[in-house]
Amino acid sequence: MRRVRGFLTAAALTCIALVPYAGSAAENSYAASVVTLLSRPPPAMRFGAPLEADLLLRLNDLRVTKRLPVLRDRPTLKLAARAHSLRMLRDNFFAHKDPSQGQVGDRVAAVDRVGLYRTVGENLAQISPALPDLGPRMHRGWVQSPGHYRNMINRDYDHVGIGCVRYRDATACTQVFGGLAAELAKPVPLVMRRNQSVLLQPNFADLTYDGWQLVDSRGRRRAHSATRHFQSQLGLHGDYQLQVLGAKRVSARRQIISNFFGPAVILE
Repeated sequence: MRRVRGFLTAAALTCIALVPYAGSAAENSYAASVVTLLSRPPPAMRFGAPLEADLLLRLNDLRVTKRLPVLRDRPTLKLAARAHSLRMLRDNFFAHKDPSQGQVGDRVAAVDRVGLYRTVGENLAQISPALPDLGPRMHRGWVQSPGHYRNMINRDYDHVGIGCVRYRDATACTQVFGGLAAELAKPVPLVMRRNQSVLLQPNFADLTYDGWQLVDSRGRRRAHSATRHFQSQLGLHGDYQLQVLGAKRVSARRQIISNFFGPAVILE
């Protein structure tokens, strides 16, 4: 009898041209490393598109039985999922935080250049050896695990991307869930140089634009503005995350300000 080794773990939290980046600021950038890995995956590793499609179908069938809206397949979330499955098999680890300190939100920010998110989440699974019924096995394992199941039926999510990678006798799959608040009219460049700028025009449904801010890896605000022009900031270099603010007036004297995380940017 063959022994089947399996792992599961869960965490709650527009395609781009994948071009490897080089340069002083990008050399130690987690976001650049994600893009480079996707553009040049290890030759021995293969994406499992049929398995990804099977898991998406099973996930949405589950949500239909729970009278929940189906999750829309978002290509950039699939890229984030594939990147993590690749990295787990390549670097021989199994966790939501990889050895480079990146987490699910960092991976989404690296590849989605227009998305503004309320929240993201992630389910992981790894099975060895590769069996013909991997889809049912992985889906059943996630459903039977309370943490994974909560992600799968979470009403706050409206999009998903599933990325599966096969290497030797192991298969790793990642589900990345997203609650999308809005999209920007123009993509934000991954690398921004001095004096470079982009006009921010989010398509909020019931909010008004209230500005932007840049936060560092510790979540500290390093720059902000109420204008619609986001531009590279003097004195700041390296990885940052762009956040866009939206305001909703609830009374004549009170409004609620929400911040939505968006693309990662590398300032040079």
